[in-house]
Formats: sequence, structure tokens, C-alpha cells
Amino acid sequence: KEAPQTTGGKKKTKEEIEREIEELKREEERKIKVQNQQEIDTSGTNELLEFLVEYTITDIAANIADRINDQSTERFKLFKSKIFFFNKEGSKAITAINELINLDPKNPEYVLTKADYCFADKRLDEAEELFLKSFRIKGVKPSFEAFLKLGEILKMKQCWGDAKAVFAKAWEKKPTSSNAWFGYGMCSYRMGEYQDGEEALGQANLYDPQNPDVWGYLALCNLELPNGMVKAYQCIKEMMKLDIKNPDILEELGDKLIEKKKFELSEACYKKSIEGWNALPIETLGNRAGYIYAKLANLYHLQDKLIEAKVKYSEALKYPIDDDERERIELILSENFNVLLESPMESP
Repeated sequence: KEAPQTTGGKKKTKEEIEREIEELKREEERKIKVQNQQEIDTSGTNELLEFLVEYTITDIAANIADRINDQSTERFKLFKSKIFFFNKEGSKAITAINELINLDPKNPEYVLTKADYCFADKRLDEAEELFLKSFRIKGVKPSFEAFLKLGEILKMKQCWGDAKAVFAKAWEKKPTSSNAWFGYGMCSYRMGEYQDGEEALGQANLYDPQNPDVWGYLALCNLELPNGMVKAYQCIKEMMKLDIKNPDILEELGDKLIEKKKFELSEACYKKSIEGWNALPIETLGNRAGYIYAKLANLYHLQDKLIEAKVKYSEALKYPIDDDERERIELILSENFNVLLESPMESP
């Protein structure tokens, strides 16, 4: 037996030793209780993380994730990947999800997660391949969201027929989806199927009457249909009331309205299109403000508004335009504008 403990050379009494033993027991019990509580908290942490990531509350999610001891589970790595993605750390998100796909190549959640990342990053070919791969995984039923995103990818690639077929699958899954009907109707318009497009866009408008782009495409379809001018005018009116921001739709409407000799409406669309482009930095890729100023100048020329035409041509030169268009405008202005008394030239 060990010799009795002493304090400052003084022997401890039996009662003091028993009290110390009791304190040690209570401390051990407390540690066990804390450990058990930590295990309970950890089991609930995954559910909390899933909630936070789902609703993109990533600052709190990242803080909690850093406090988890076991960071080796696939579930944790998936959460971490999503946190990277929502925090705009794309390369880290892709690295993390690739690690999971390597572990389980046929896990549909991992494949679709990476497809979402590529879709958001405009890596269209890779995203398309991943969505299609997820559809081929045995036992997986493609979701509405997957069909909708694949349709958007094909639409951006101008594969109108394929995109239309995929959007049809989307609204079959969710008949009240305005976005699915809008995609279907837009593709129909691009394919020259104006009646089908008008009907689909009518459905899109029914489920979301506050989308000005839908009203814009409804107007475009009706401009191509017999006796559709009255309805097109009503659609343009609603579109303007909702303060449309899409400069491409407005430019196209301006072009179509000139063909119909509706100059006042065309002018309003061109001006609104320029307003949309001017809300972006002038160096924005694809900025067409200069070309639309030139189209507006041509429109004024058609109406013999020569002073207004000259002003708009001058404005066009302040924007990025191709060399041929710049040369054409400079030629007009250098000849004292006499060329405006002749037939106008079309701009691209």
C-alpha cells in the first residue's frame, strides 16, 4: 500500500482522503456527461448544417462546420462543398465535390450538386453532361429542377428543339411552373411556331403575370400572328408598366415594330433598350447600346427627323461598335448629313 498523502508535511485524515475520492468520482461523472452531451449535439449538428446550407446561411454554417471534430464523413464533405460554393469559392467547391464523386460515382446527389455548380458558373457543356449522367443512374427519377436547368442550358446554346422538349418534361412535372412554360414558349417562338408559343406564354403569364419578359415574348409572338397587332400592343403596354429591364427583347421588338410601321412604339422600345444597356458598365461584353442608338437614328431618318437622327448617330460613336458600323456613321456625319436626305442604310 502507498504511504498516506501529506499536505505541507501534515498527514491527511481518513475523512479528507474520502472527500477527495468523492470529488474525483464527481469530476469523472461530469466529464462522461459532457462527452455524452457532445455526442448528442454532434448528431443534431448535421441536421442543423443541412438546414443552414439549404437556406444559404453560410456564415453560421461555416462557423459550426469548423467546430465539428469528425470531418471525414461524406455528409460533412458535401456540406463543406456547398458552403464553399455559396461563399463564391468555386474551385474549392469543385475539388470537394469531385472527391465525393470519386468515392461514389453513381451517387445522384453528388452528380447533381456538381451539375448545379457548373450551371451557375456557365460551364454549359459540363453541366449538360452531368445532368444527363444523373438521368441515366438506375433508380433515379429526374426532378423538375433538373429538367428546368437542362432546358435553360439547351436554350442558352440555342438548341431550340431539344430545349423545348426538355421544358415540356419540366411542366409535366410541375404544370404551374411559369418558368417552364416561358422556356417552352420562347423556344417555340425561335422555331417559328408562333401559335404554340403564344399559347405556352399565355400559360406562363397566367402563373406569373408580373414577369415583363413573358409579356415581351407574348408581344413578339402576336406580331407574327394574323390580326395580332391589338394584342401585341396590349402586351407591350403591360411590359412597359412592369418596367422591363431586358434590352435584347426590347431591341427585337423595336425591329419588328419598324417592319409594321409602328414607329412610335418602336422608338419607345429602342429607348428603353438603351436605358437597359446604360444601366450596365459601358465595357460590358455584348453591350449593344451603340448599335441601338444607330437604329434609333435610322428610325428618325425614316420620319425625316434629321436633327434627332444626327444626335443619335453621334451618341452611337461613344460606344463600342464594329469598324464597319463606325465607318458608316462617320461617313454620314462627315458629309454634312446630306446623305440623310437619301434612303437610310440598315445597321447590324
